[in-house]
Amino acid sequence: MTLAPDHGAPAATATPPAPPRFNPFIRAYADDPYPTLAALRSRRPVLPVAGCDGRDWVVTGQAALRHALSHPDVSVDDLPARVNRAAAEAGASPSLHTLAHHLGHWLFFMDGASHRALRGLLAPIGRRDAMVAHRARLTDLADRSIDTLARTLDHTGRVDLVPDLAAPYVFQANALVLGLDREMPAEAGYLGGSDGARAWASHASRLFDIFTQPMPPRRLNAIADAAAALDAPITAALANGDVDVDADPARADALPALLRRGLDAHRLSREAATALVVMMLAVGQDTAQNLIANAIAALFAAPDQTRRLTARPDLAAAAARECARYDSPVQMIVRRAERPLALGGEAIAAGERLFLMLGAANRDPATVNAPDRLWLAREDASLLPFGHGPHFCLGAQAALVQTECLLAALARRDFWARHRLEASERLRAPHLRGFARLRVRPSD
Repeated sequence: MTLAPDHGAPAATATPPAPPRFNPFIRAYADDPYPTLAALRSRRPVLPVAGCDGRDWVVTGQAALRHALSHPDVSVDDLPARVNRAAAEAGASPSLHTLAHHLGHWLFFMDGASHRALRGLLAPIGRRDAMVAHRARLTDLADRSIDTLARTLDHTGRVDLVPDLAAPYVFQANALVLGLDREMPAEAGYLGGSDGARAWASHASRLFDIFTQPMPPRRLNAIADAAAALDAPITAALANGDVDVDADPARADALPALLRRGLDAHRLSREAATALVVMMLAVGQDTAQNLIANAIAALFAAPDQTRRLTARPDLAAAAARECARYDSPVQMIVRRAERPLALGGEAIAAGERLFLMLGAANRDPATVNAPDRLWLAREDASLLPFGHGPHFCLGAQAALVQTECLLAALARRDFWARHRLEASERLRAPHLRGFARLRVRPSD
C-alpha cells in the first residue's frame, strides 16, 4: 500500500484537491488515526490506492465494509502463501515454512466448507453464555491481578499497565475461558502467577505480529520461534488424556474437549489442533489486551464517563462494548476480490486487495450517533469491532467479558480518581491499535 489515493489521469482543466495523507506506519497515525480515516471516508468511503501489485482499495464506510465482509466473492488474505514465498526468496530457516503451514490451519486464512466445518466444531466457545458462566472466576482473577498491581505500585511508585496488568491477566483469562487452565502441564509455568503468564503472553502477542506485512526474515524468524515455544506445552495438553465430562460437565465444551472430538472423528490432524489452540491464544491475547489498555486510557480522558462507571460498576459490560467501538483494538482486516464486484459504488476487479478499516467504520457518522464521543449509555454500539459475516471473531465474547470483569474491578476501587497517566506510547502496527507502554502512578 502506498501513501496517496490513485485518482487516474487528472482533468486537463482542473487541479484536483490534495488527497488526505495516508501512511499507517508513521507515528502521527499511530497516535491518532481517526482524523485521517475521517478525511478518507468523507472523500470516498471506498477509495482506490496504488498497491504493490496494482490497485488496492481502502474501505472506511461502515455499510461498504459490512458488505465486503459478508460478500461471497470476497476471500480471506493469502498471507500463509506470501510468508512461504518470502521464506523461499530469503533463504530463510525451515521453521518459517513450518510457520506458514501452521498459519494455513488458522481460521483467518480459510474459506468455504473447511472453514464452516471448523467454525461448527469450535462454535461452543464463541457463545456469550459460555463466557458469562466464567464471570465469577474472571472476577476473582481480576481482583487478584489488581492486588498484584497494587503491590508493585507500592514498591516502585509507578506501573506499566500493559506488562503489569493487561498482558498477564488476559493470558490467564484466556486459559480459563478456553478450558486450558487444567490441561496445560504445571511445569510449563503456564499459569505460574503473573510472571509466568507475562512470559507466555509475550509469545502469544508476538505471533499476532504476522499481520504486519511485509516484514524482514529476522522478524519472521522471531514469530516462528514464538510459535515453537507455544507448540510444546499445547501438544502436551492435547495428549493429556481424555476429558472426564461426567465428573465435570462444564468441560465438555472446553477447547481441549472440542479438539479431541475432532481428532477422534478424524476431522482434524494433531498439527491442525495445535495450530488452532495457538491461534486462539495469539489472537485472543492481542485483541483483549489492547481492548483493555485502550479502554483504561479512554476512560482517563473522559472523566464524566469514568465517574459514571465508578458509581455504577454494573455498567462495565456496556463500557467494554462502547470502548471496543470507540477505539477498536483491531483496526484493519485484509481481503481479496475473487471475482469482479461492486462495492460502495466502485467497481472492484478480481485480484484486487481490500483494506477494511474497522476503526473508521466504527466511527462512521452515517450509522453511529456522535461517533467521536465515548458514551457508556450508547444504545447503537454494535459488535463490528470484531468483524462481521462468516469470519466474525470467535473470541469476541471472551474479550468483552474479560474486559468487563477487569473494568468493574477497577471501578470498585475508584482506580481512575486515585491514579493518573504518566506516560504512554502507542503500538505502530496498522492492523492493531493498542499501547506498547501505558504508565500510571498514584494521584498527587
